[in-house]
Amino acid sequence: MAITLKQLAHARALAHHRNFREAALALNLTQPALTRSIQSLECSLGTTLFDRLASGVEPTEIGKILLGRADNILRDTRELEREMGLLRGHQAGSLTIAIGPYPACELAPRAVAGCLERIPDLHCRLLIAPWKDSIRLLLDRECELAVAELSAASGDARFAATALGRDPLHFVCRASHPLAALRRPTLAQVTAYPLAAARVPARLAPVFSRSPRAGCVDAVTGDFLPALQVESVAAAIGIVMSSNAVTAVPLGLVESQLRSGQLVALDVPRNPLCLDSAVIQLRDRTLSPAAKLLLGELVRVKEDMSARDAQLREHFHTRRS
Repeated sequence: MAITLKQLAHARALAHHRNFREAALALNLTQPALTRSIQSLECSLGTTLFDRLASGVEPTEIGKILLGRADNILRDTRELEREMGLLRGHQAGSLTIAIGPYPACELAPRAVAGCLERIPDLHCRLLIAPWKDSIRLLLDRECELAVAELSAASGDARFAATALGRDPLHFVCRASHPLAALRRPTLAQVTAYPLAAARVPARLAPVFSRSPRAGCVDAVTGDFLPALQVESVAAAIGIVMSSNAVTAVPLGLVESQLRSGQLVALDVPRNPLCLDSAVIQLRDRTLSPAAKLLLGELVRVKEDMSARDAQLREHFHTRRS
């Protein structure tokens, strides 16, 4: 019995597309070639891996077992090729990073730009995803680094984390919002309006738990699900500028709208919202030279952004006092 990596990749593609023609197109093969590959694999194993139905193909129970193992084998193969490439120096300028919506706006672009000055031929792939998805991508070895909520890695021996600091999130609303007329609105007054934001980590859910208009708590994860759940900061800002929804962001991300008077930063006493982010990596995975460089740039840029956010808070909150 001889099973090849190519056959496993073909089986996985067929399971994903549930159709020989579509899987063949995705693999850049002819349909007969894919059919022969699957038949050869089934012959080698002495069993049927896929049921051919009128509606398409479905993995058999044995096929599901093989596909589960195939995912691990193909992932480990990619990892082996990556590590061998590192030893040969062929991938020194290539990396993939998963990053959440807030850091994707400014932190990641500035850090990548800094890396480009050192590695002009850098090949970098940014996967913008919610922080929980970023952790999953890291575990699946689809990326080398993830910028995500620190609590996602705390206490988990699989991860090593470089903290980026705790930065406050500031509630903002449009200039014509009823809250804009209040000098220091309370947290209860602010959370009485719909929240436009990404999923809020469970550690901050109590801030909103008594405010049904703001959203609701996920009974499974404990995370808070905003009434207007969006994974794009630009989309959240657009909603806020055109409605009575509010959002919570680092002030640097809305500086231009604040200076133009389109948005107002609300000075909320005892506002507990903050970003507790970190650069997270797998503890047992050797970082490429490009990833090490990017890690340093992320830390450097984040320090600069935190200092600027403090200045903006002082400026805009003092001006409203």
